[in-house]
Amino acid sequence: MHHGFGRLTLGLLLLGWLTSCASLPNLQGFAEESGRMSSAIQKGYVQAETGLARADTARARRLRQVWQPTQQGLSALVAYADALASLAAKGNDNAKTAKEFASKFERATKSVTSLIPVAGLASGEMTRLVEVVSRQLIVMKTQRTLSRAVREAVPVVDQMVKIIDLNLQDLALIHAEATEQQMTRTWLRYSAVAKAHEAKTEEAKGGLNELAAISRYRNTRKRMHLEEVQLPPGPDSTLDRRLADREKALNALSGGIDASIKALDNAYKDYQKATAELNEQLNQGRALIYGSRDALAAWNRTHGGLEESLALRHAFSVQELVATVQNMYQLYDFYQQPARPSAPAR
Repeated sequence: MHHGFGRLTLGLLLLGWLTSCASLPNLQGFAEESGRMSSAIQKGYVQAETGLARADTARARRLRQVWQPTQQGLSALVAYADALASLAAKGNDNAKTAKEFASKFERATKSVTSLIPVAGLASGEMTRLVEVVSRQLIVMKTQRTLSRAVREAVPVVDQMVKIIDLNLQDLALIHAEATEQQMTRTWLRYSAVAKAHEAKTEEAKGGLNELAAISRYRNTRKRMHLEEVQLPPGPDSTLDRRLADREKALNALSGGIDASIKALDNAYKDYQKATAELNEQLNQGRALIYGSRDALAAWNRTHGGLEESLALRHAFSVQELVATVQNMYQLYDFYQQPARPSAPAR
């Protein structure tokens, strides 16, 4: 039994020795994808803001106020990933490396924790971030390996990601609110024209339906077809004459209705175009901002595997992050094309 215990202890020591001798995983891919994620989110924000700024400069300014801390938070995540990749590339997994990482991490988070909280969903989380940073940095500087220092950084990173995500939700709310107000203003501007055009169009459809019903009756002599026809009262002996009178009246009305619709057409087309563009703007902003949230969430899930990868010296996978960031770029490229009302909404 003692021999078995000795062999187990020896095996564990050998495993620990082999692990300590193995190279730290290559984290350059994580650093590169972190930069691409930040760039993709930046592009998505600019694209979403551009359409809004043309019509609502006040809310565009609100977007920029929320974007500033969001951008600084993303920059801090990129700096964090760059620092990790640089230190892992040196291959020295010791207390000195852990302390150097803690110092780099402190610099990366300083720009975020010094921000004045903006009013919004994330405002209540800034105090929590400052507290977590202060507490975890003290612990990080005492760690003896990079993997353990990264483990202590996780609560800070999670809180930063939470704040960035809440800011992105704020951006979506401001963008949607502004676009919906533009829709209201557009409706108020064109409501008289739109109502008149739609009423005349319905009237024209009703006339055509009656004419079609009269034609069906003449072909089949079935009274059921006359249910759609607004005939003046009279005996059955005068039915054909009354149908002819109604047909003549409908044809006369049709000419007047067509003329009214034509007179309203240009203004109504302007209304339809403005409404389609605003719907496109709403869909675009929603898709780009929620695409940004997906990319950020994928980054944080990928980051969650760092500690184990560093501790066990196995390859670090960024496949999910690569795919999600690529989707964000494809979404951005899609919306770079001319506006299309059929664009997908999130």
